Amino acid sequence: MKKVFLAILLIITAFTAGMLYAGVNYCLAAFSHTNEGNPQRIVVSQGETVKDISSKLQTAGIIRNAELFRRYLVFLAVDHKLHAGYFDFDGKEDLNATVHKMLHGHTENISVTIPPGLTYDKVAEILDANNICDAEAFKAVVTESSFLFSLDFLGERATSPEGILFPETYYFEPSTPPEVVAARMKNLTERYVNRLKAEFPDHSLSLYQSCILASIVEKEGAVVGEFPKIASVFLNRLKKKQKLESCATVLYALGYHKNALSYQDLKTESPFNTYLHEGLPPAPISNFSFDALKAVFNPANTDYYYFVADGDGTHRFSKSIAEHNRNKQIYKKTLQK
Repeated sequence: MKKVFLAILLIITAFTAGMLYAGVNYCLAAFSHTNEGNPQRIVVSQGETVKDISSKLQTAGIIRNAELFRRYLVFLAVDHKLHAGYFDFDGKEDLNATVHKMLHGHTENISVTIPPGLTYDKVAEILDANNICDAEAFKAVVTESSFLFSLDFLGERATSPEGILFPETYYFEPSTPPEVVAARMKNLTERYVNRLKAEFPDHSLSLYQSCILASIVEKEGAVVGEFPKIASVFLNRLKKKQKLESCATVLYALGYHKNALSYQDLKTESPFNTYLHEGLPPAPISNFSFDALKAVFNPANTDYYYFVADGDGTHRFSKSIAEHNRNKQIYKKTLQK
């Protein structure tokens, strides 16, 4: 009887040991790579939970079992210490190296370039595409009345986010709050405007008006060297109380791009249509470069009142309507060639 009992005990012990061995192997396998030797970059956004992050690691093949990995982090009491950022894996990390990298890995800033001549919704798309912040969240922030009314932008109440978001190369962490992104862009715009105000204190326009005109210069010009001349045309027209008649403002009023405006387009009713309304539109029509802004503060000294495209990105400038009409005919002939 005793021998039978010992035999049963040995069988149970062996079975238990086998189960423990299998369990250990299973747990270890849960942390093994499925893509060993294949480099991977994991992007963790702010607000993602440890469950979200574990799932990303499993999908990338860095771990085999997301739930076991999550429980292991909880067991270590480090599940709340994961942070947003970029984490590079070479495909050879063991369990401890994976955990260490997620806790202490290098967080890289994202470089993003915002070109001039863009509306705020296009800026939002670029930010979203670069994993900086969600486009809809960014647009919601910059258009909400509390944000606009709190701006006191350059001493005036901004009514639109257009022209506030300065074009530049920025560096942001992944999933930066949209409020932070918008504030940084707005602060850079103010910095450049105030710098030019100090350099050209006798400038005739208010600071916000200067931004509005800079956006028109940006959209009308294609060659930076012509910006001061283009600015002079519009400033000369403002002084004589002539309508600006900027095609760029009509396109903004239409809300979509056209290669050529029709006579009917020029009659589009909008406060931004400078063919219908005298003076500057109520807000910028896009963001603008420092070159366009400086051209407004320091325009060329001309008596030009008109300009027309020359077919190569440059323009022909003229002093009279008769000369302007001749230049338009030259441009039409260029298109027919």
